[in-house]
Amino acid sequence: MSQGTFFKSFAEFSEGLGELVSLSFSAKQAIEWGFPIEGTPVEKLEENDVVGFLANNVVFDRACGAPERCSIRIESGLVAYTTRSNLTFGWEYSQRLYTFFCQHPERDAIGEDSTLRRSAQELGWAERGSFYGDEILFL
Repeated sequence: MSQGTFFKSFAEFSEGLGELVSLSFSAKQAIEWGFPIEGTPVEKLEENDVVGFLANNVVFDRACGAPERCSIRIESGLVAYTTRSNLTFGWEYSQRLYTFFCQHPERDAIGEDSTLRRSAQELGWAERGSFYGDEILFL
C-alpha cells in the first residue's frame, strides 16, 4: 500500500538537491523555471538561490485560466513547494542535516508502478506518512 512521502537526509544541501532533481522531473523543472544562471547545473546552486527561484515561480504563476496554482511554504528551517499537479517537495534543515522530501496526494502518482516510487527506491529514499491536505507529516 502506498504511503506517500519519500525522504532522505544529507549533510550537504547540494548533494540533496542533486538527488531531488534526479528523483523528480517536476522538482527539477520547477527549479529550472526560475534559473537565470546559464551553464550551471541545478545541483550546484546554493540554498538561497533555489528558495528565490521557487518563490519567484509562485509570485509570477500565471496559469492562463487554469485553476491550479503552485505554492510555497517557507519557515525557519523548512521549504515546501507544491506544483500545479500537487507534487510537494522541499527540505527541512535540522541538527546539521538537510532532509529532502517529495510527496503526492494521488495514489496513482505514488503507486507501485509509478516512476516516482521506482526512482525513490533506486536512490535509496525512505518512505513514511500519508498526505493530508497541506500537512507534511514527517516534519
